[in-house]
Amino acid sequence: MASPKVKGAVIPERRVIAGAGDVVAIGAGPGGMNMGARILGLPYRIVGADLDVDACNTGRAAGFERVQCDMRELAPARHRGVQGAIITPPCPSFSKSGKRLGMLDYQDVLDAITCIGAGCTCDWRQIPHRVRDPRSALVVEAARWALTAPDLLWFVCEQVPDVEYMWEDIAAEAYAAGWETVDVFRLSATDYGLPSKRERVFVVGRRYASSRVSEHDAGWKGADLPRHTMASVLGLPQGTRVVTRGDRKTSGGNAFLADGPSWCLTGSSRSWKLCSPGGDVRELTAGEAGLLNGFPVDFPWQGSRTKQFLQVADVVNPIVAAIVLGVATDTPWVEPVRAYMESLYGPGLPRPAVESPKAAQIDLFADLELAAV
Repeated sequence: MASPKVKGAVIPERRVIAGAGDVVAIGAGPGGMNMGARILGLPYRIVGADLDVDACNTGRAAGFERVQCDMRELAPARHRGVQGAIITPPCPSFSKSGKRLGMLDYQDVLDAITCIGAGCTCDWRQIPHRVRDPRSALVVEAARWALTAPDLLWFVCEQVPDVEYMWEDIAAEAYAAGWETVDVFRLSATDYGLPSKRERVFVVGRRYASSRVSEHDAGWKGADLPRHTMASVLGLPQGTRVVTRGDRKTSGGNAFLADGPSWCLTGSSRSWKLCSPGGDVRELTAGEAGLLNGFPVDFPWQGSRTKQFLQVADVVNPIVAAIVLGVATDTPWVEPVRAYMESLYGPGLPRPAVESPKAAQIDLFADLELAAV
């Protein structure tokens, strides 16, 4: 989650943090992917690495293993016996909520991925000196793990949608290296009935066999799962307005109704005001923000209020994580996810009925009938 502050710094890769049978989680943060594995009951020891002290403390407080380090210190090729890799590099350089300098670094990142696929690391070592935002270079860590960790059986990488072409590049290199299946797909949290908006793109690879599990196992884009709104999850009265920026006016507006899904949570969500129709006004708490993003309301977020909201904003939604890990490990996810969502949110609201579009039927004799008239 956190990223190096020194532009151009080159960190020697030498550390080994996990061994035979383990899974590594790079950029593990407070533990969204750990929570996904917990929901599924996966048996792996997951060793998470992250640079941010508060994110590591949150993960540890939740019972997850954390190593605080720069992800570039790790040597994937020396992690013999490690079965799975989860790579979630920082997203601010590509996110629409940031300056998006990463979009100017795109070609350098693609070149480095291709270089690693060819068995060379020269571009990886040089990329910190080329990029405009040092966080852009960390996306390449996904390629290092997927393509150089010797004994991986599966891998998962996550990022904001604008990184999709980079994930497709990693997929192409993995196919060329002999991986059996590598899929790139987007998941939107609200498609699966979750109470806050968030779309992410994933690349999932399996070395030896296709997965019998799909992200569509609960209907197309989760259509069979119940729906939840911000108001229903937080127990807010109907008509509650969420004011996101006080009196500031923006092109996207500065308020929304809690009767539907919440807007995507960001670090700035710490300033959201919940305004009930009766005139009561209060702030959103970090626990409530975490609940909107798929965590128990009492999840042990650590650090200042600002750092807690940043963690909520950056972390992978545990329910989405469970779906993706289910695909990666060939583990059925529908019933565990349904049970977890009900434990968090209750039974939920019925989905609105949507009729399938009907194809227009062509009358082959219409012209003949007109001609006869």
